[in-house]
Amino acid sequence: MFDNSVLNVVIGLIFIFLIYSLLATALQEAAASMFQRRANTLYKGIRSMLTNTEPQGRIIGRLLSYLRSWSGWRWLISWFVRPGANTLYDRFYDHPIIKNYGENALFRKPSYLTADNFSTILIDTIKNLDSFNEAKTADFAMVQGAIINNSDIPAQMATNFPGRKASQTPVIDAETFKILNFHLNEAAGDLNVFKTRLEQWFNDTMERVSGWYKTHTQTWLFVIGFLLAMVMNLDAIQISTHLSKDPKMAAKLADMGTAAAQNQHFKDTTFTNEVLKEINTQKDSINTLLGLGWKYQPGASTGEKICTVLNGTFATSWSVFFGIFISAIAISLGAPFWFDLLNKFVNIRASGKTVGSSGSTTKSNKSDNIDG
Repeated sequence: MFDNSVLNVVIGLIFIFLIYSLLATALQEAAASMFQRRANTLYKGIRSMLTNTEPQGRIIGRLLSYLRSWSGWRWLISWFVRPGANTLYDRFYDHPIIKNYGENALFRKPSYLTADNFSTILIDTIKNLDSFNEAKTADFAMVQGAIINNSDIPAQMATNFPGRKASQTPVIDAETFKILNFHLNEAAGDLNVFKTRLEQWFNDTMERVSGWYKTHTQTWLFVIGFLLAMVMNLDAIQISTHLSKDPKMAAKLADMGTAAAQNQHFKDTTFTNEVLKEINTQKDSINTLLGLGWKYQPGASTGEKICTVLNGTFATSWSVFFGIFISAIAISLGAPFWFDLLNKFVNIRASGKTVGSSGSTTKSNKSDNIDG
């Protein structure tokens, strides 16, 4: 079994990482809401479905292509110019139902769509590409005709559709046409089967989109965690060394961690005002106990404080930088990870003690009663 002093140090570090992970997650969630990250990620996923695949060329070309397609440009431009719906995904997002799902005029894009909503709205959007269909109920032939008439069909495939009325400004890209035409052929004239295939296509895409969002979230948690560790001088190496040399402080911090392990608010990560206030209180207690932070010159300006943080992080020693870097990685692992780990070590710590009949605490590996 671990020595109790070692357990105190470990529990103390886990408790620190838990509180700062909660703080980083709260900041990340606030930023995600402010910048509509969920809605923009969903938009990116649907755009990837309804437009040509980005060309695979040299890395510089791919980077330029990525910058050109970055949704942020479209978001900025939309504040000044209302662009026309000239692509299938633009027409999809211009559908009245999609616009109704938006939160308000500022947050116009929905953050979530069901597969059924996607397929229903996409079929209606495709049907209405031929204006004479707008007042009609969709059927398979109508949808197939609208796809054929409004697509950029590759020349080698155009001969397969002799009766098509090609649009001068095709809305459906060539690769998107191939995908939709594949689903049309597999549906064999049944609109319900075509709708089901669109739903499966959407669900498959959303699995990848969820991966994108998790990756972006993890990246931002690390960035926020690194900034928090820099600002608070949260050097994991220095803190662990300090706690190992001061058993009383380590025990006190471990007691705080033990109490936090019973708080389900720290597991659920539902950031109500009450929970945020509690997290902030715990953070202040940690900072006060350990004396975290940087020492600034009296009357230092904001610029001077920033220089102190940067010099302390990057110019003082490699040990400080790596200590802060380790803290940033730890924070990016997320509060649920640290909460579960905290409970495991708290249980180990508790199993090393038992309460005797008199109410005193003794080691469990010692017998309360010695025969002799």
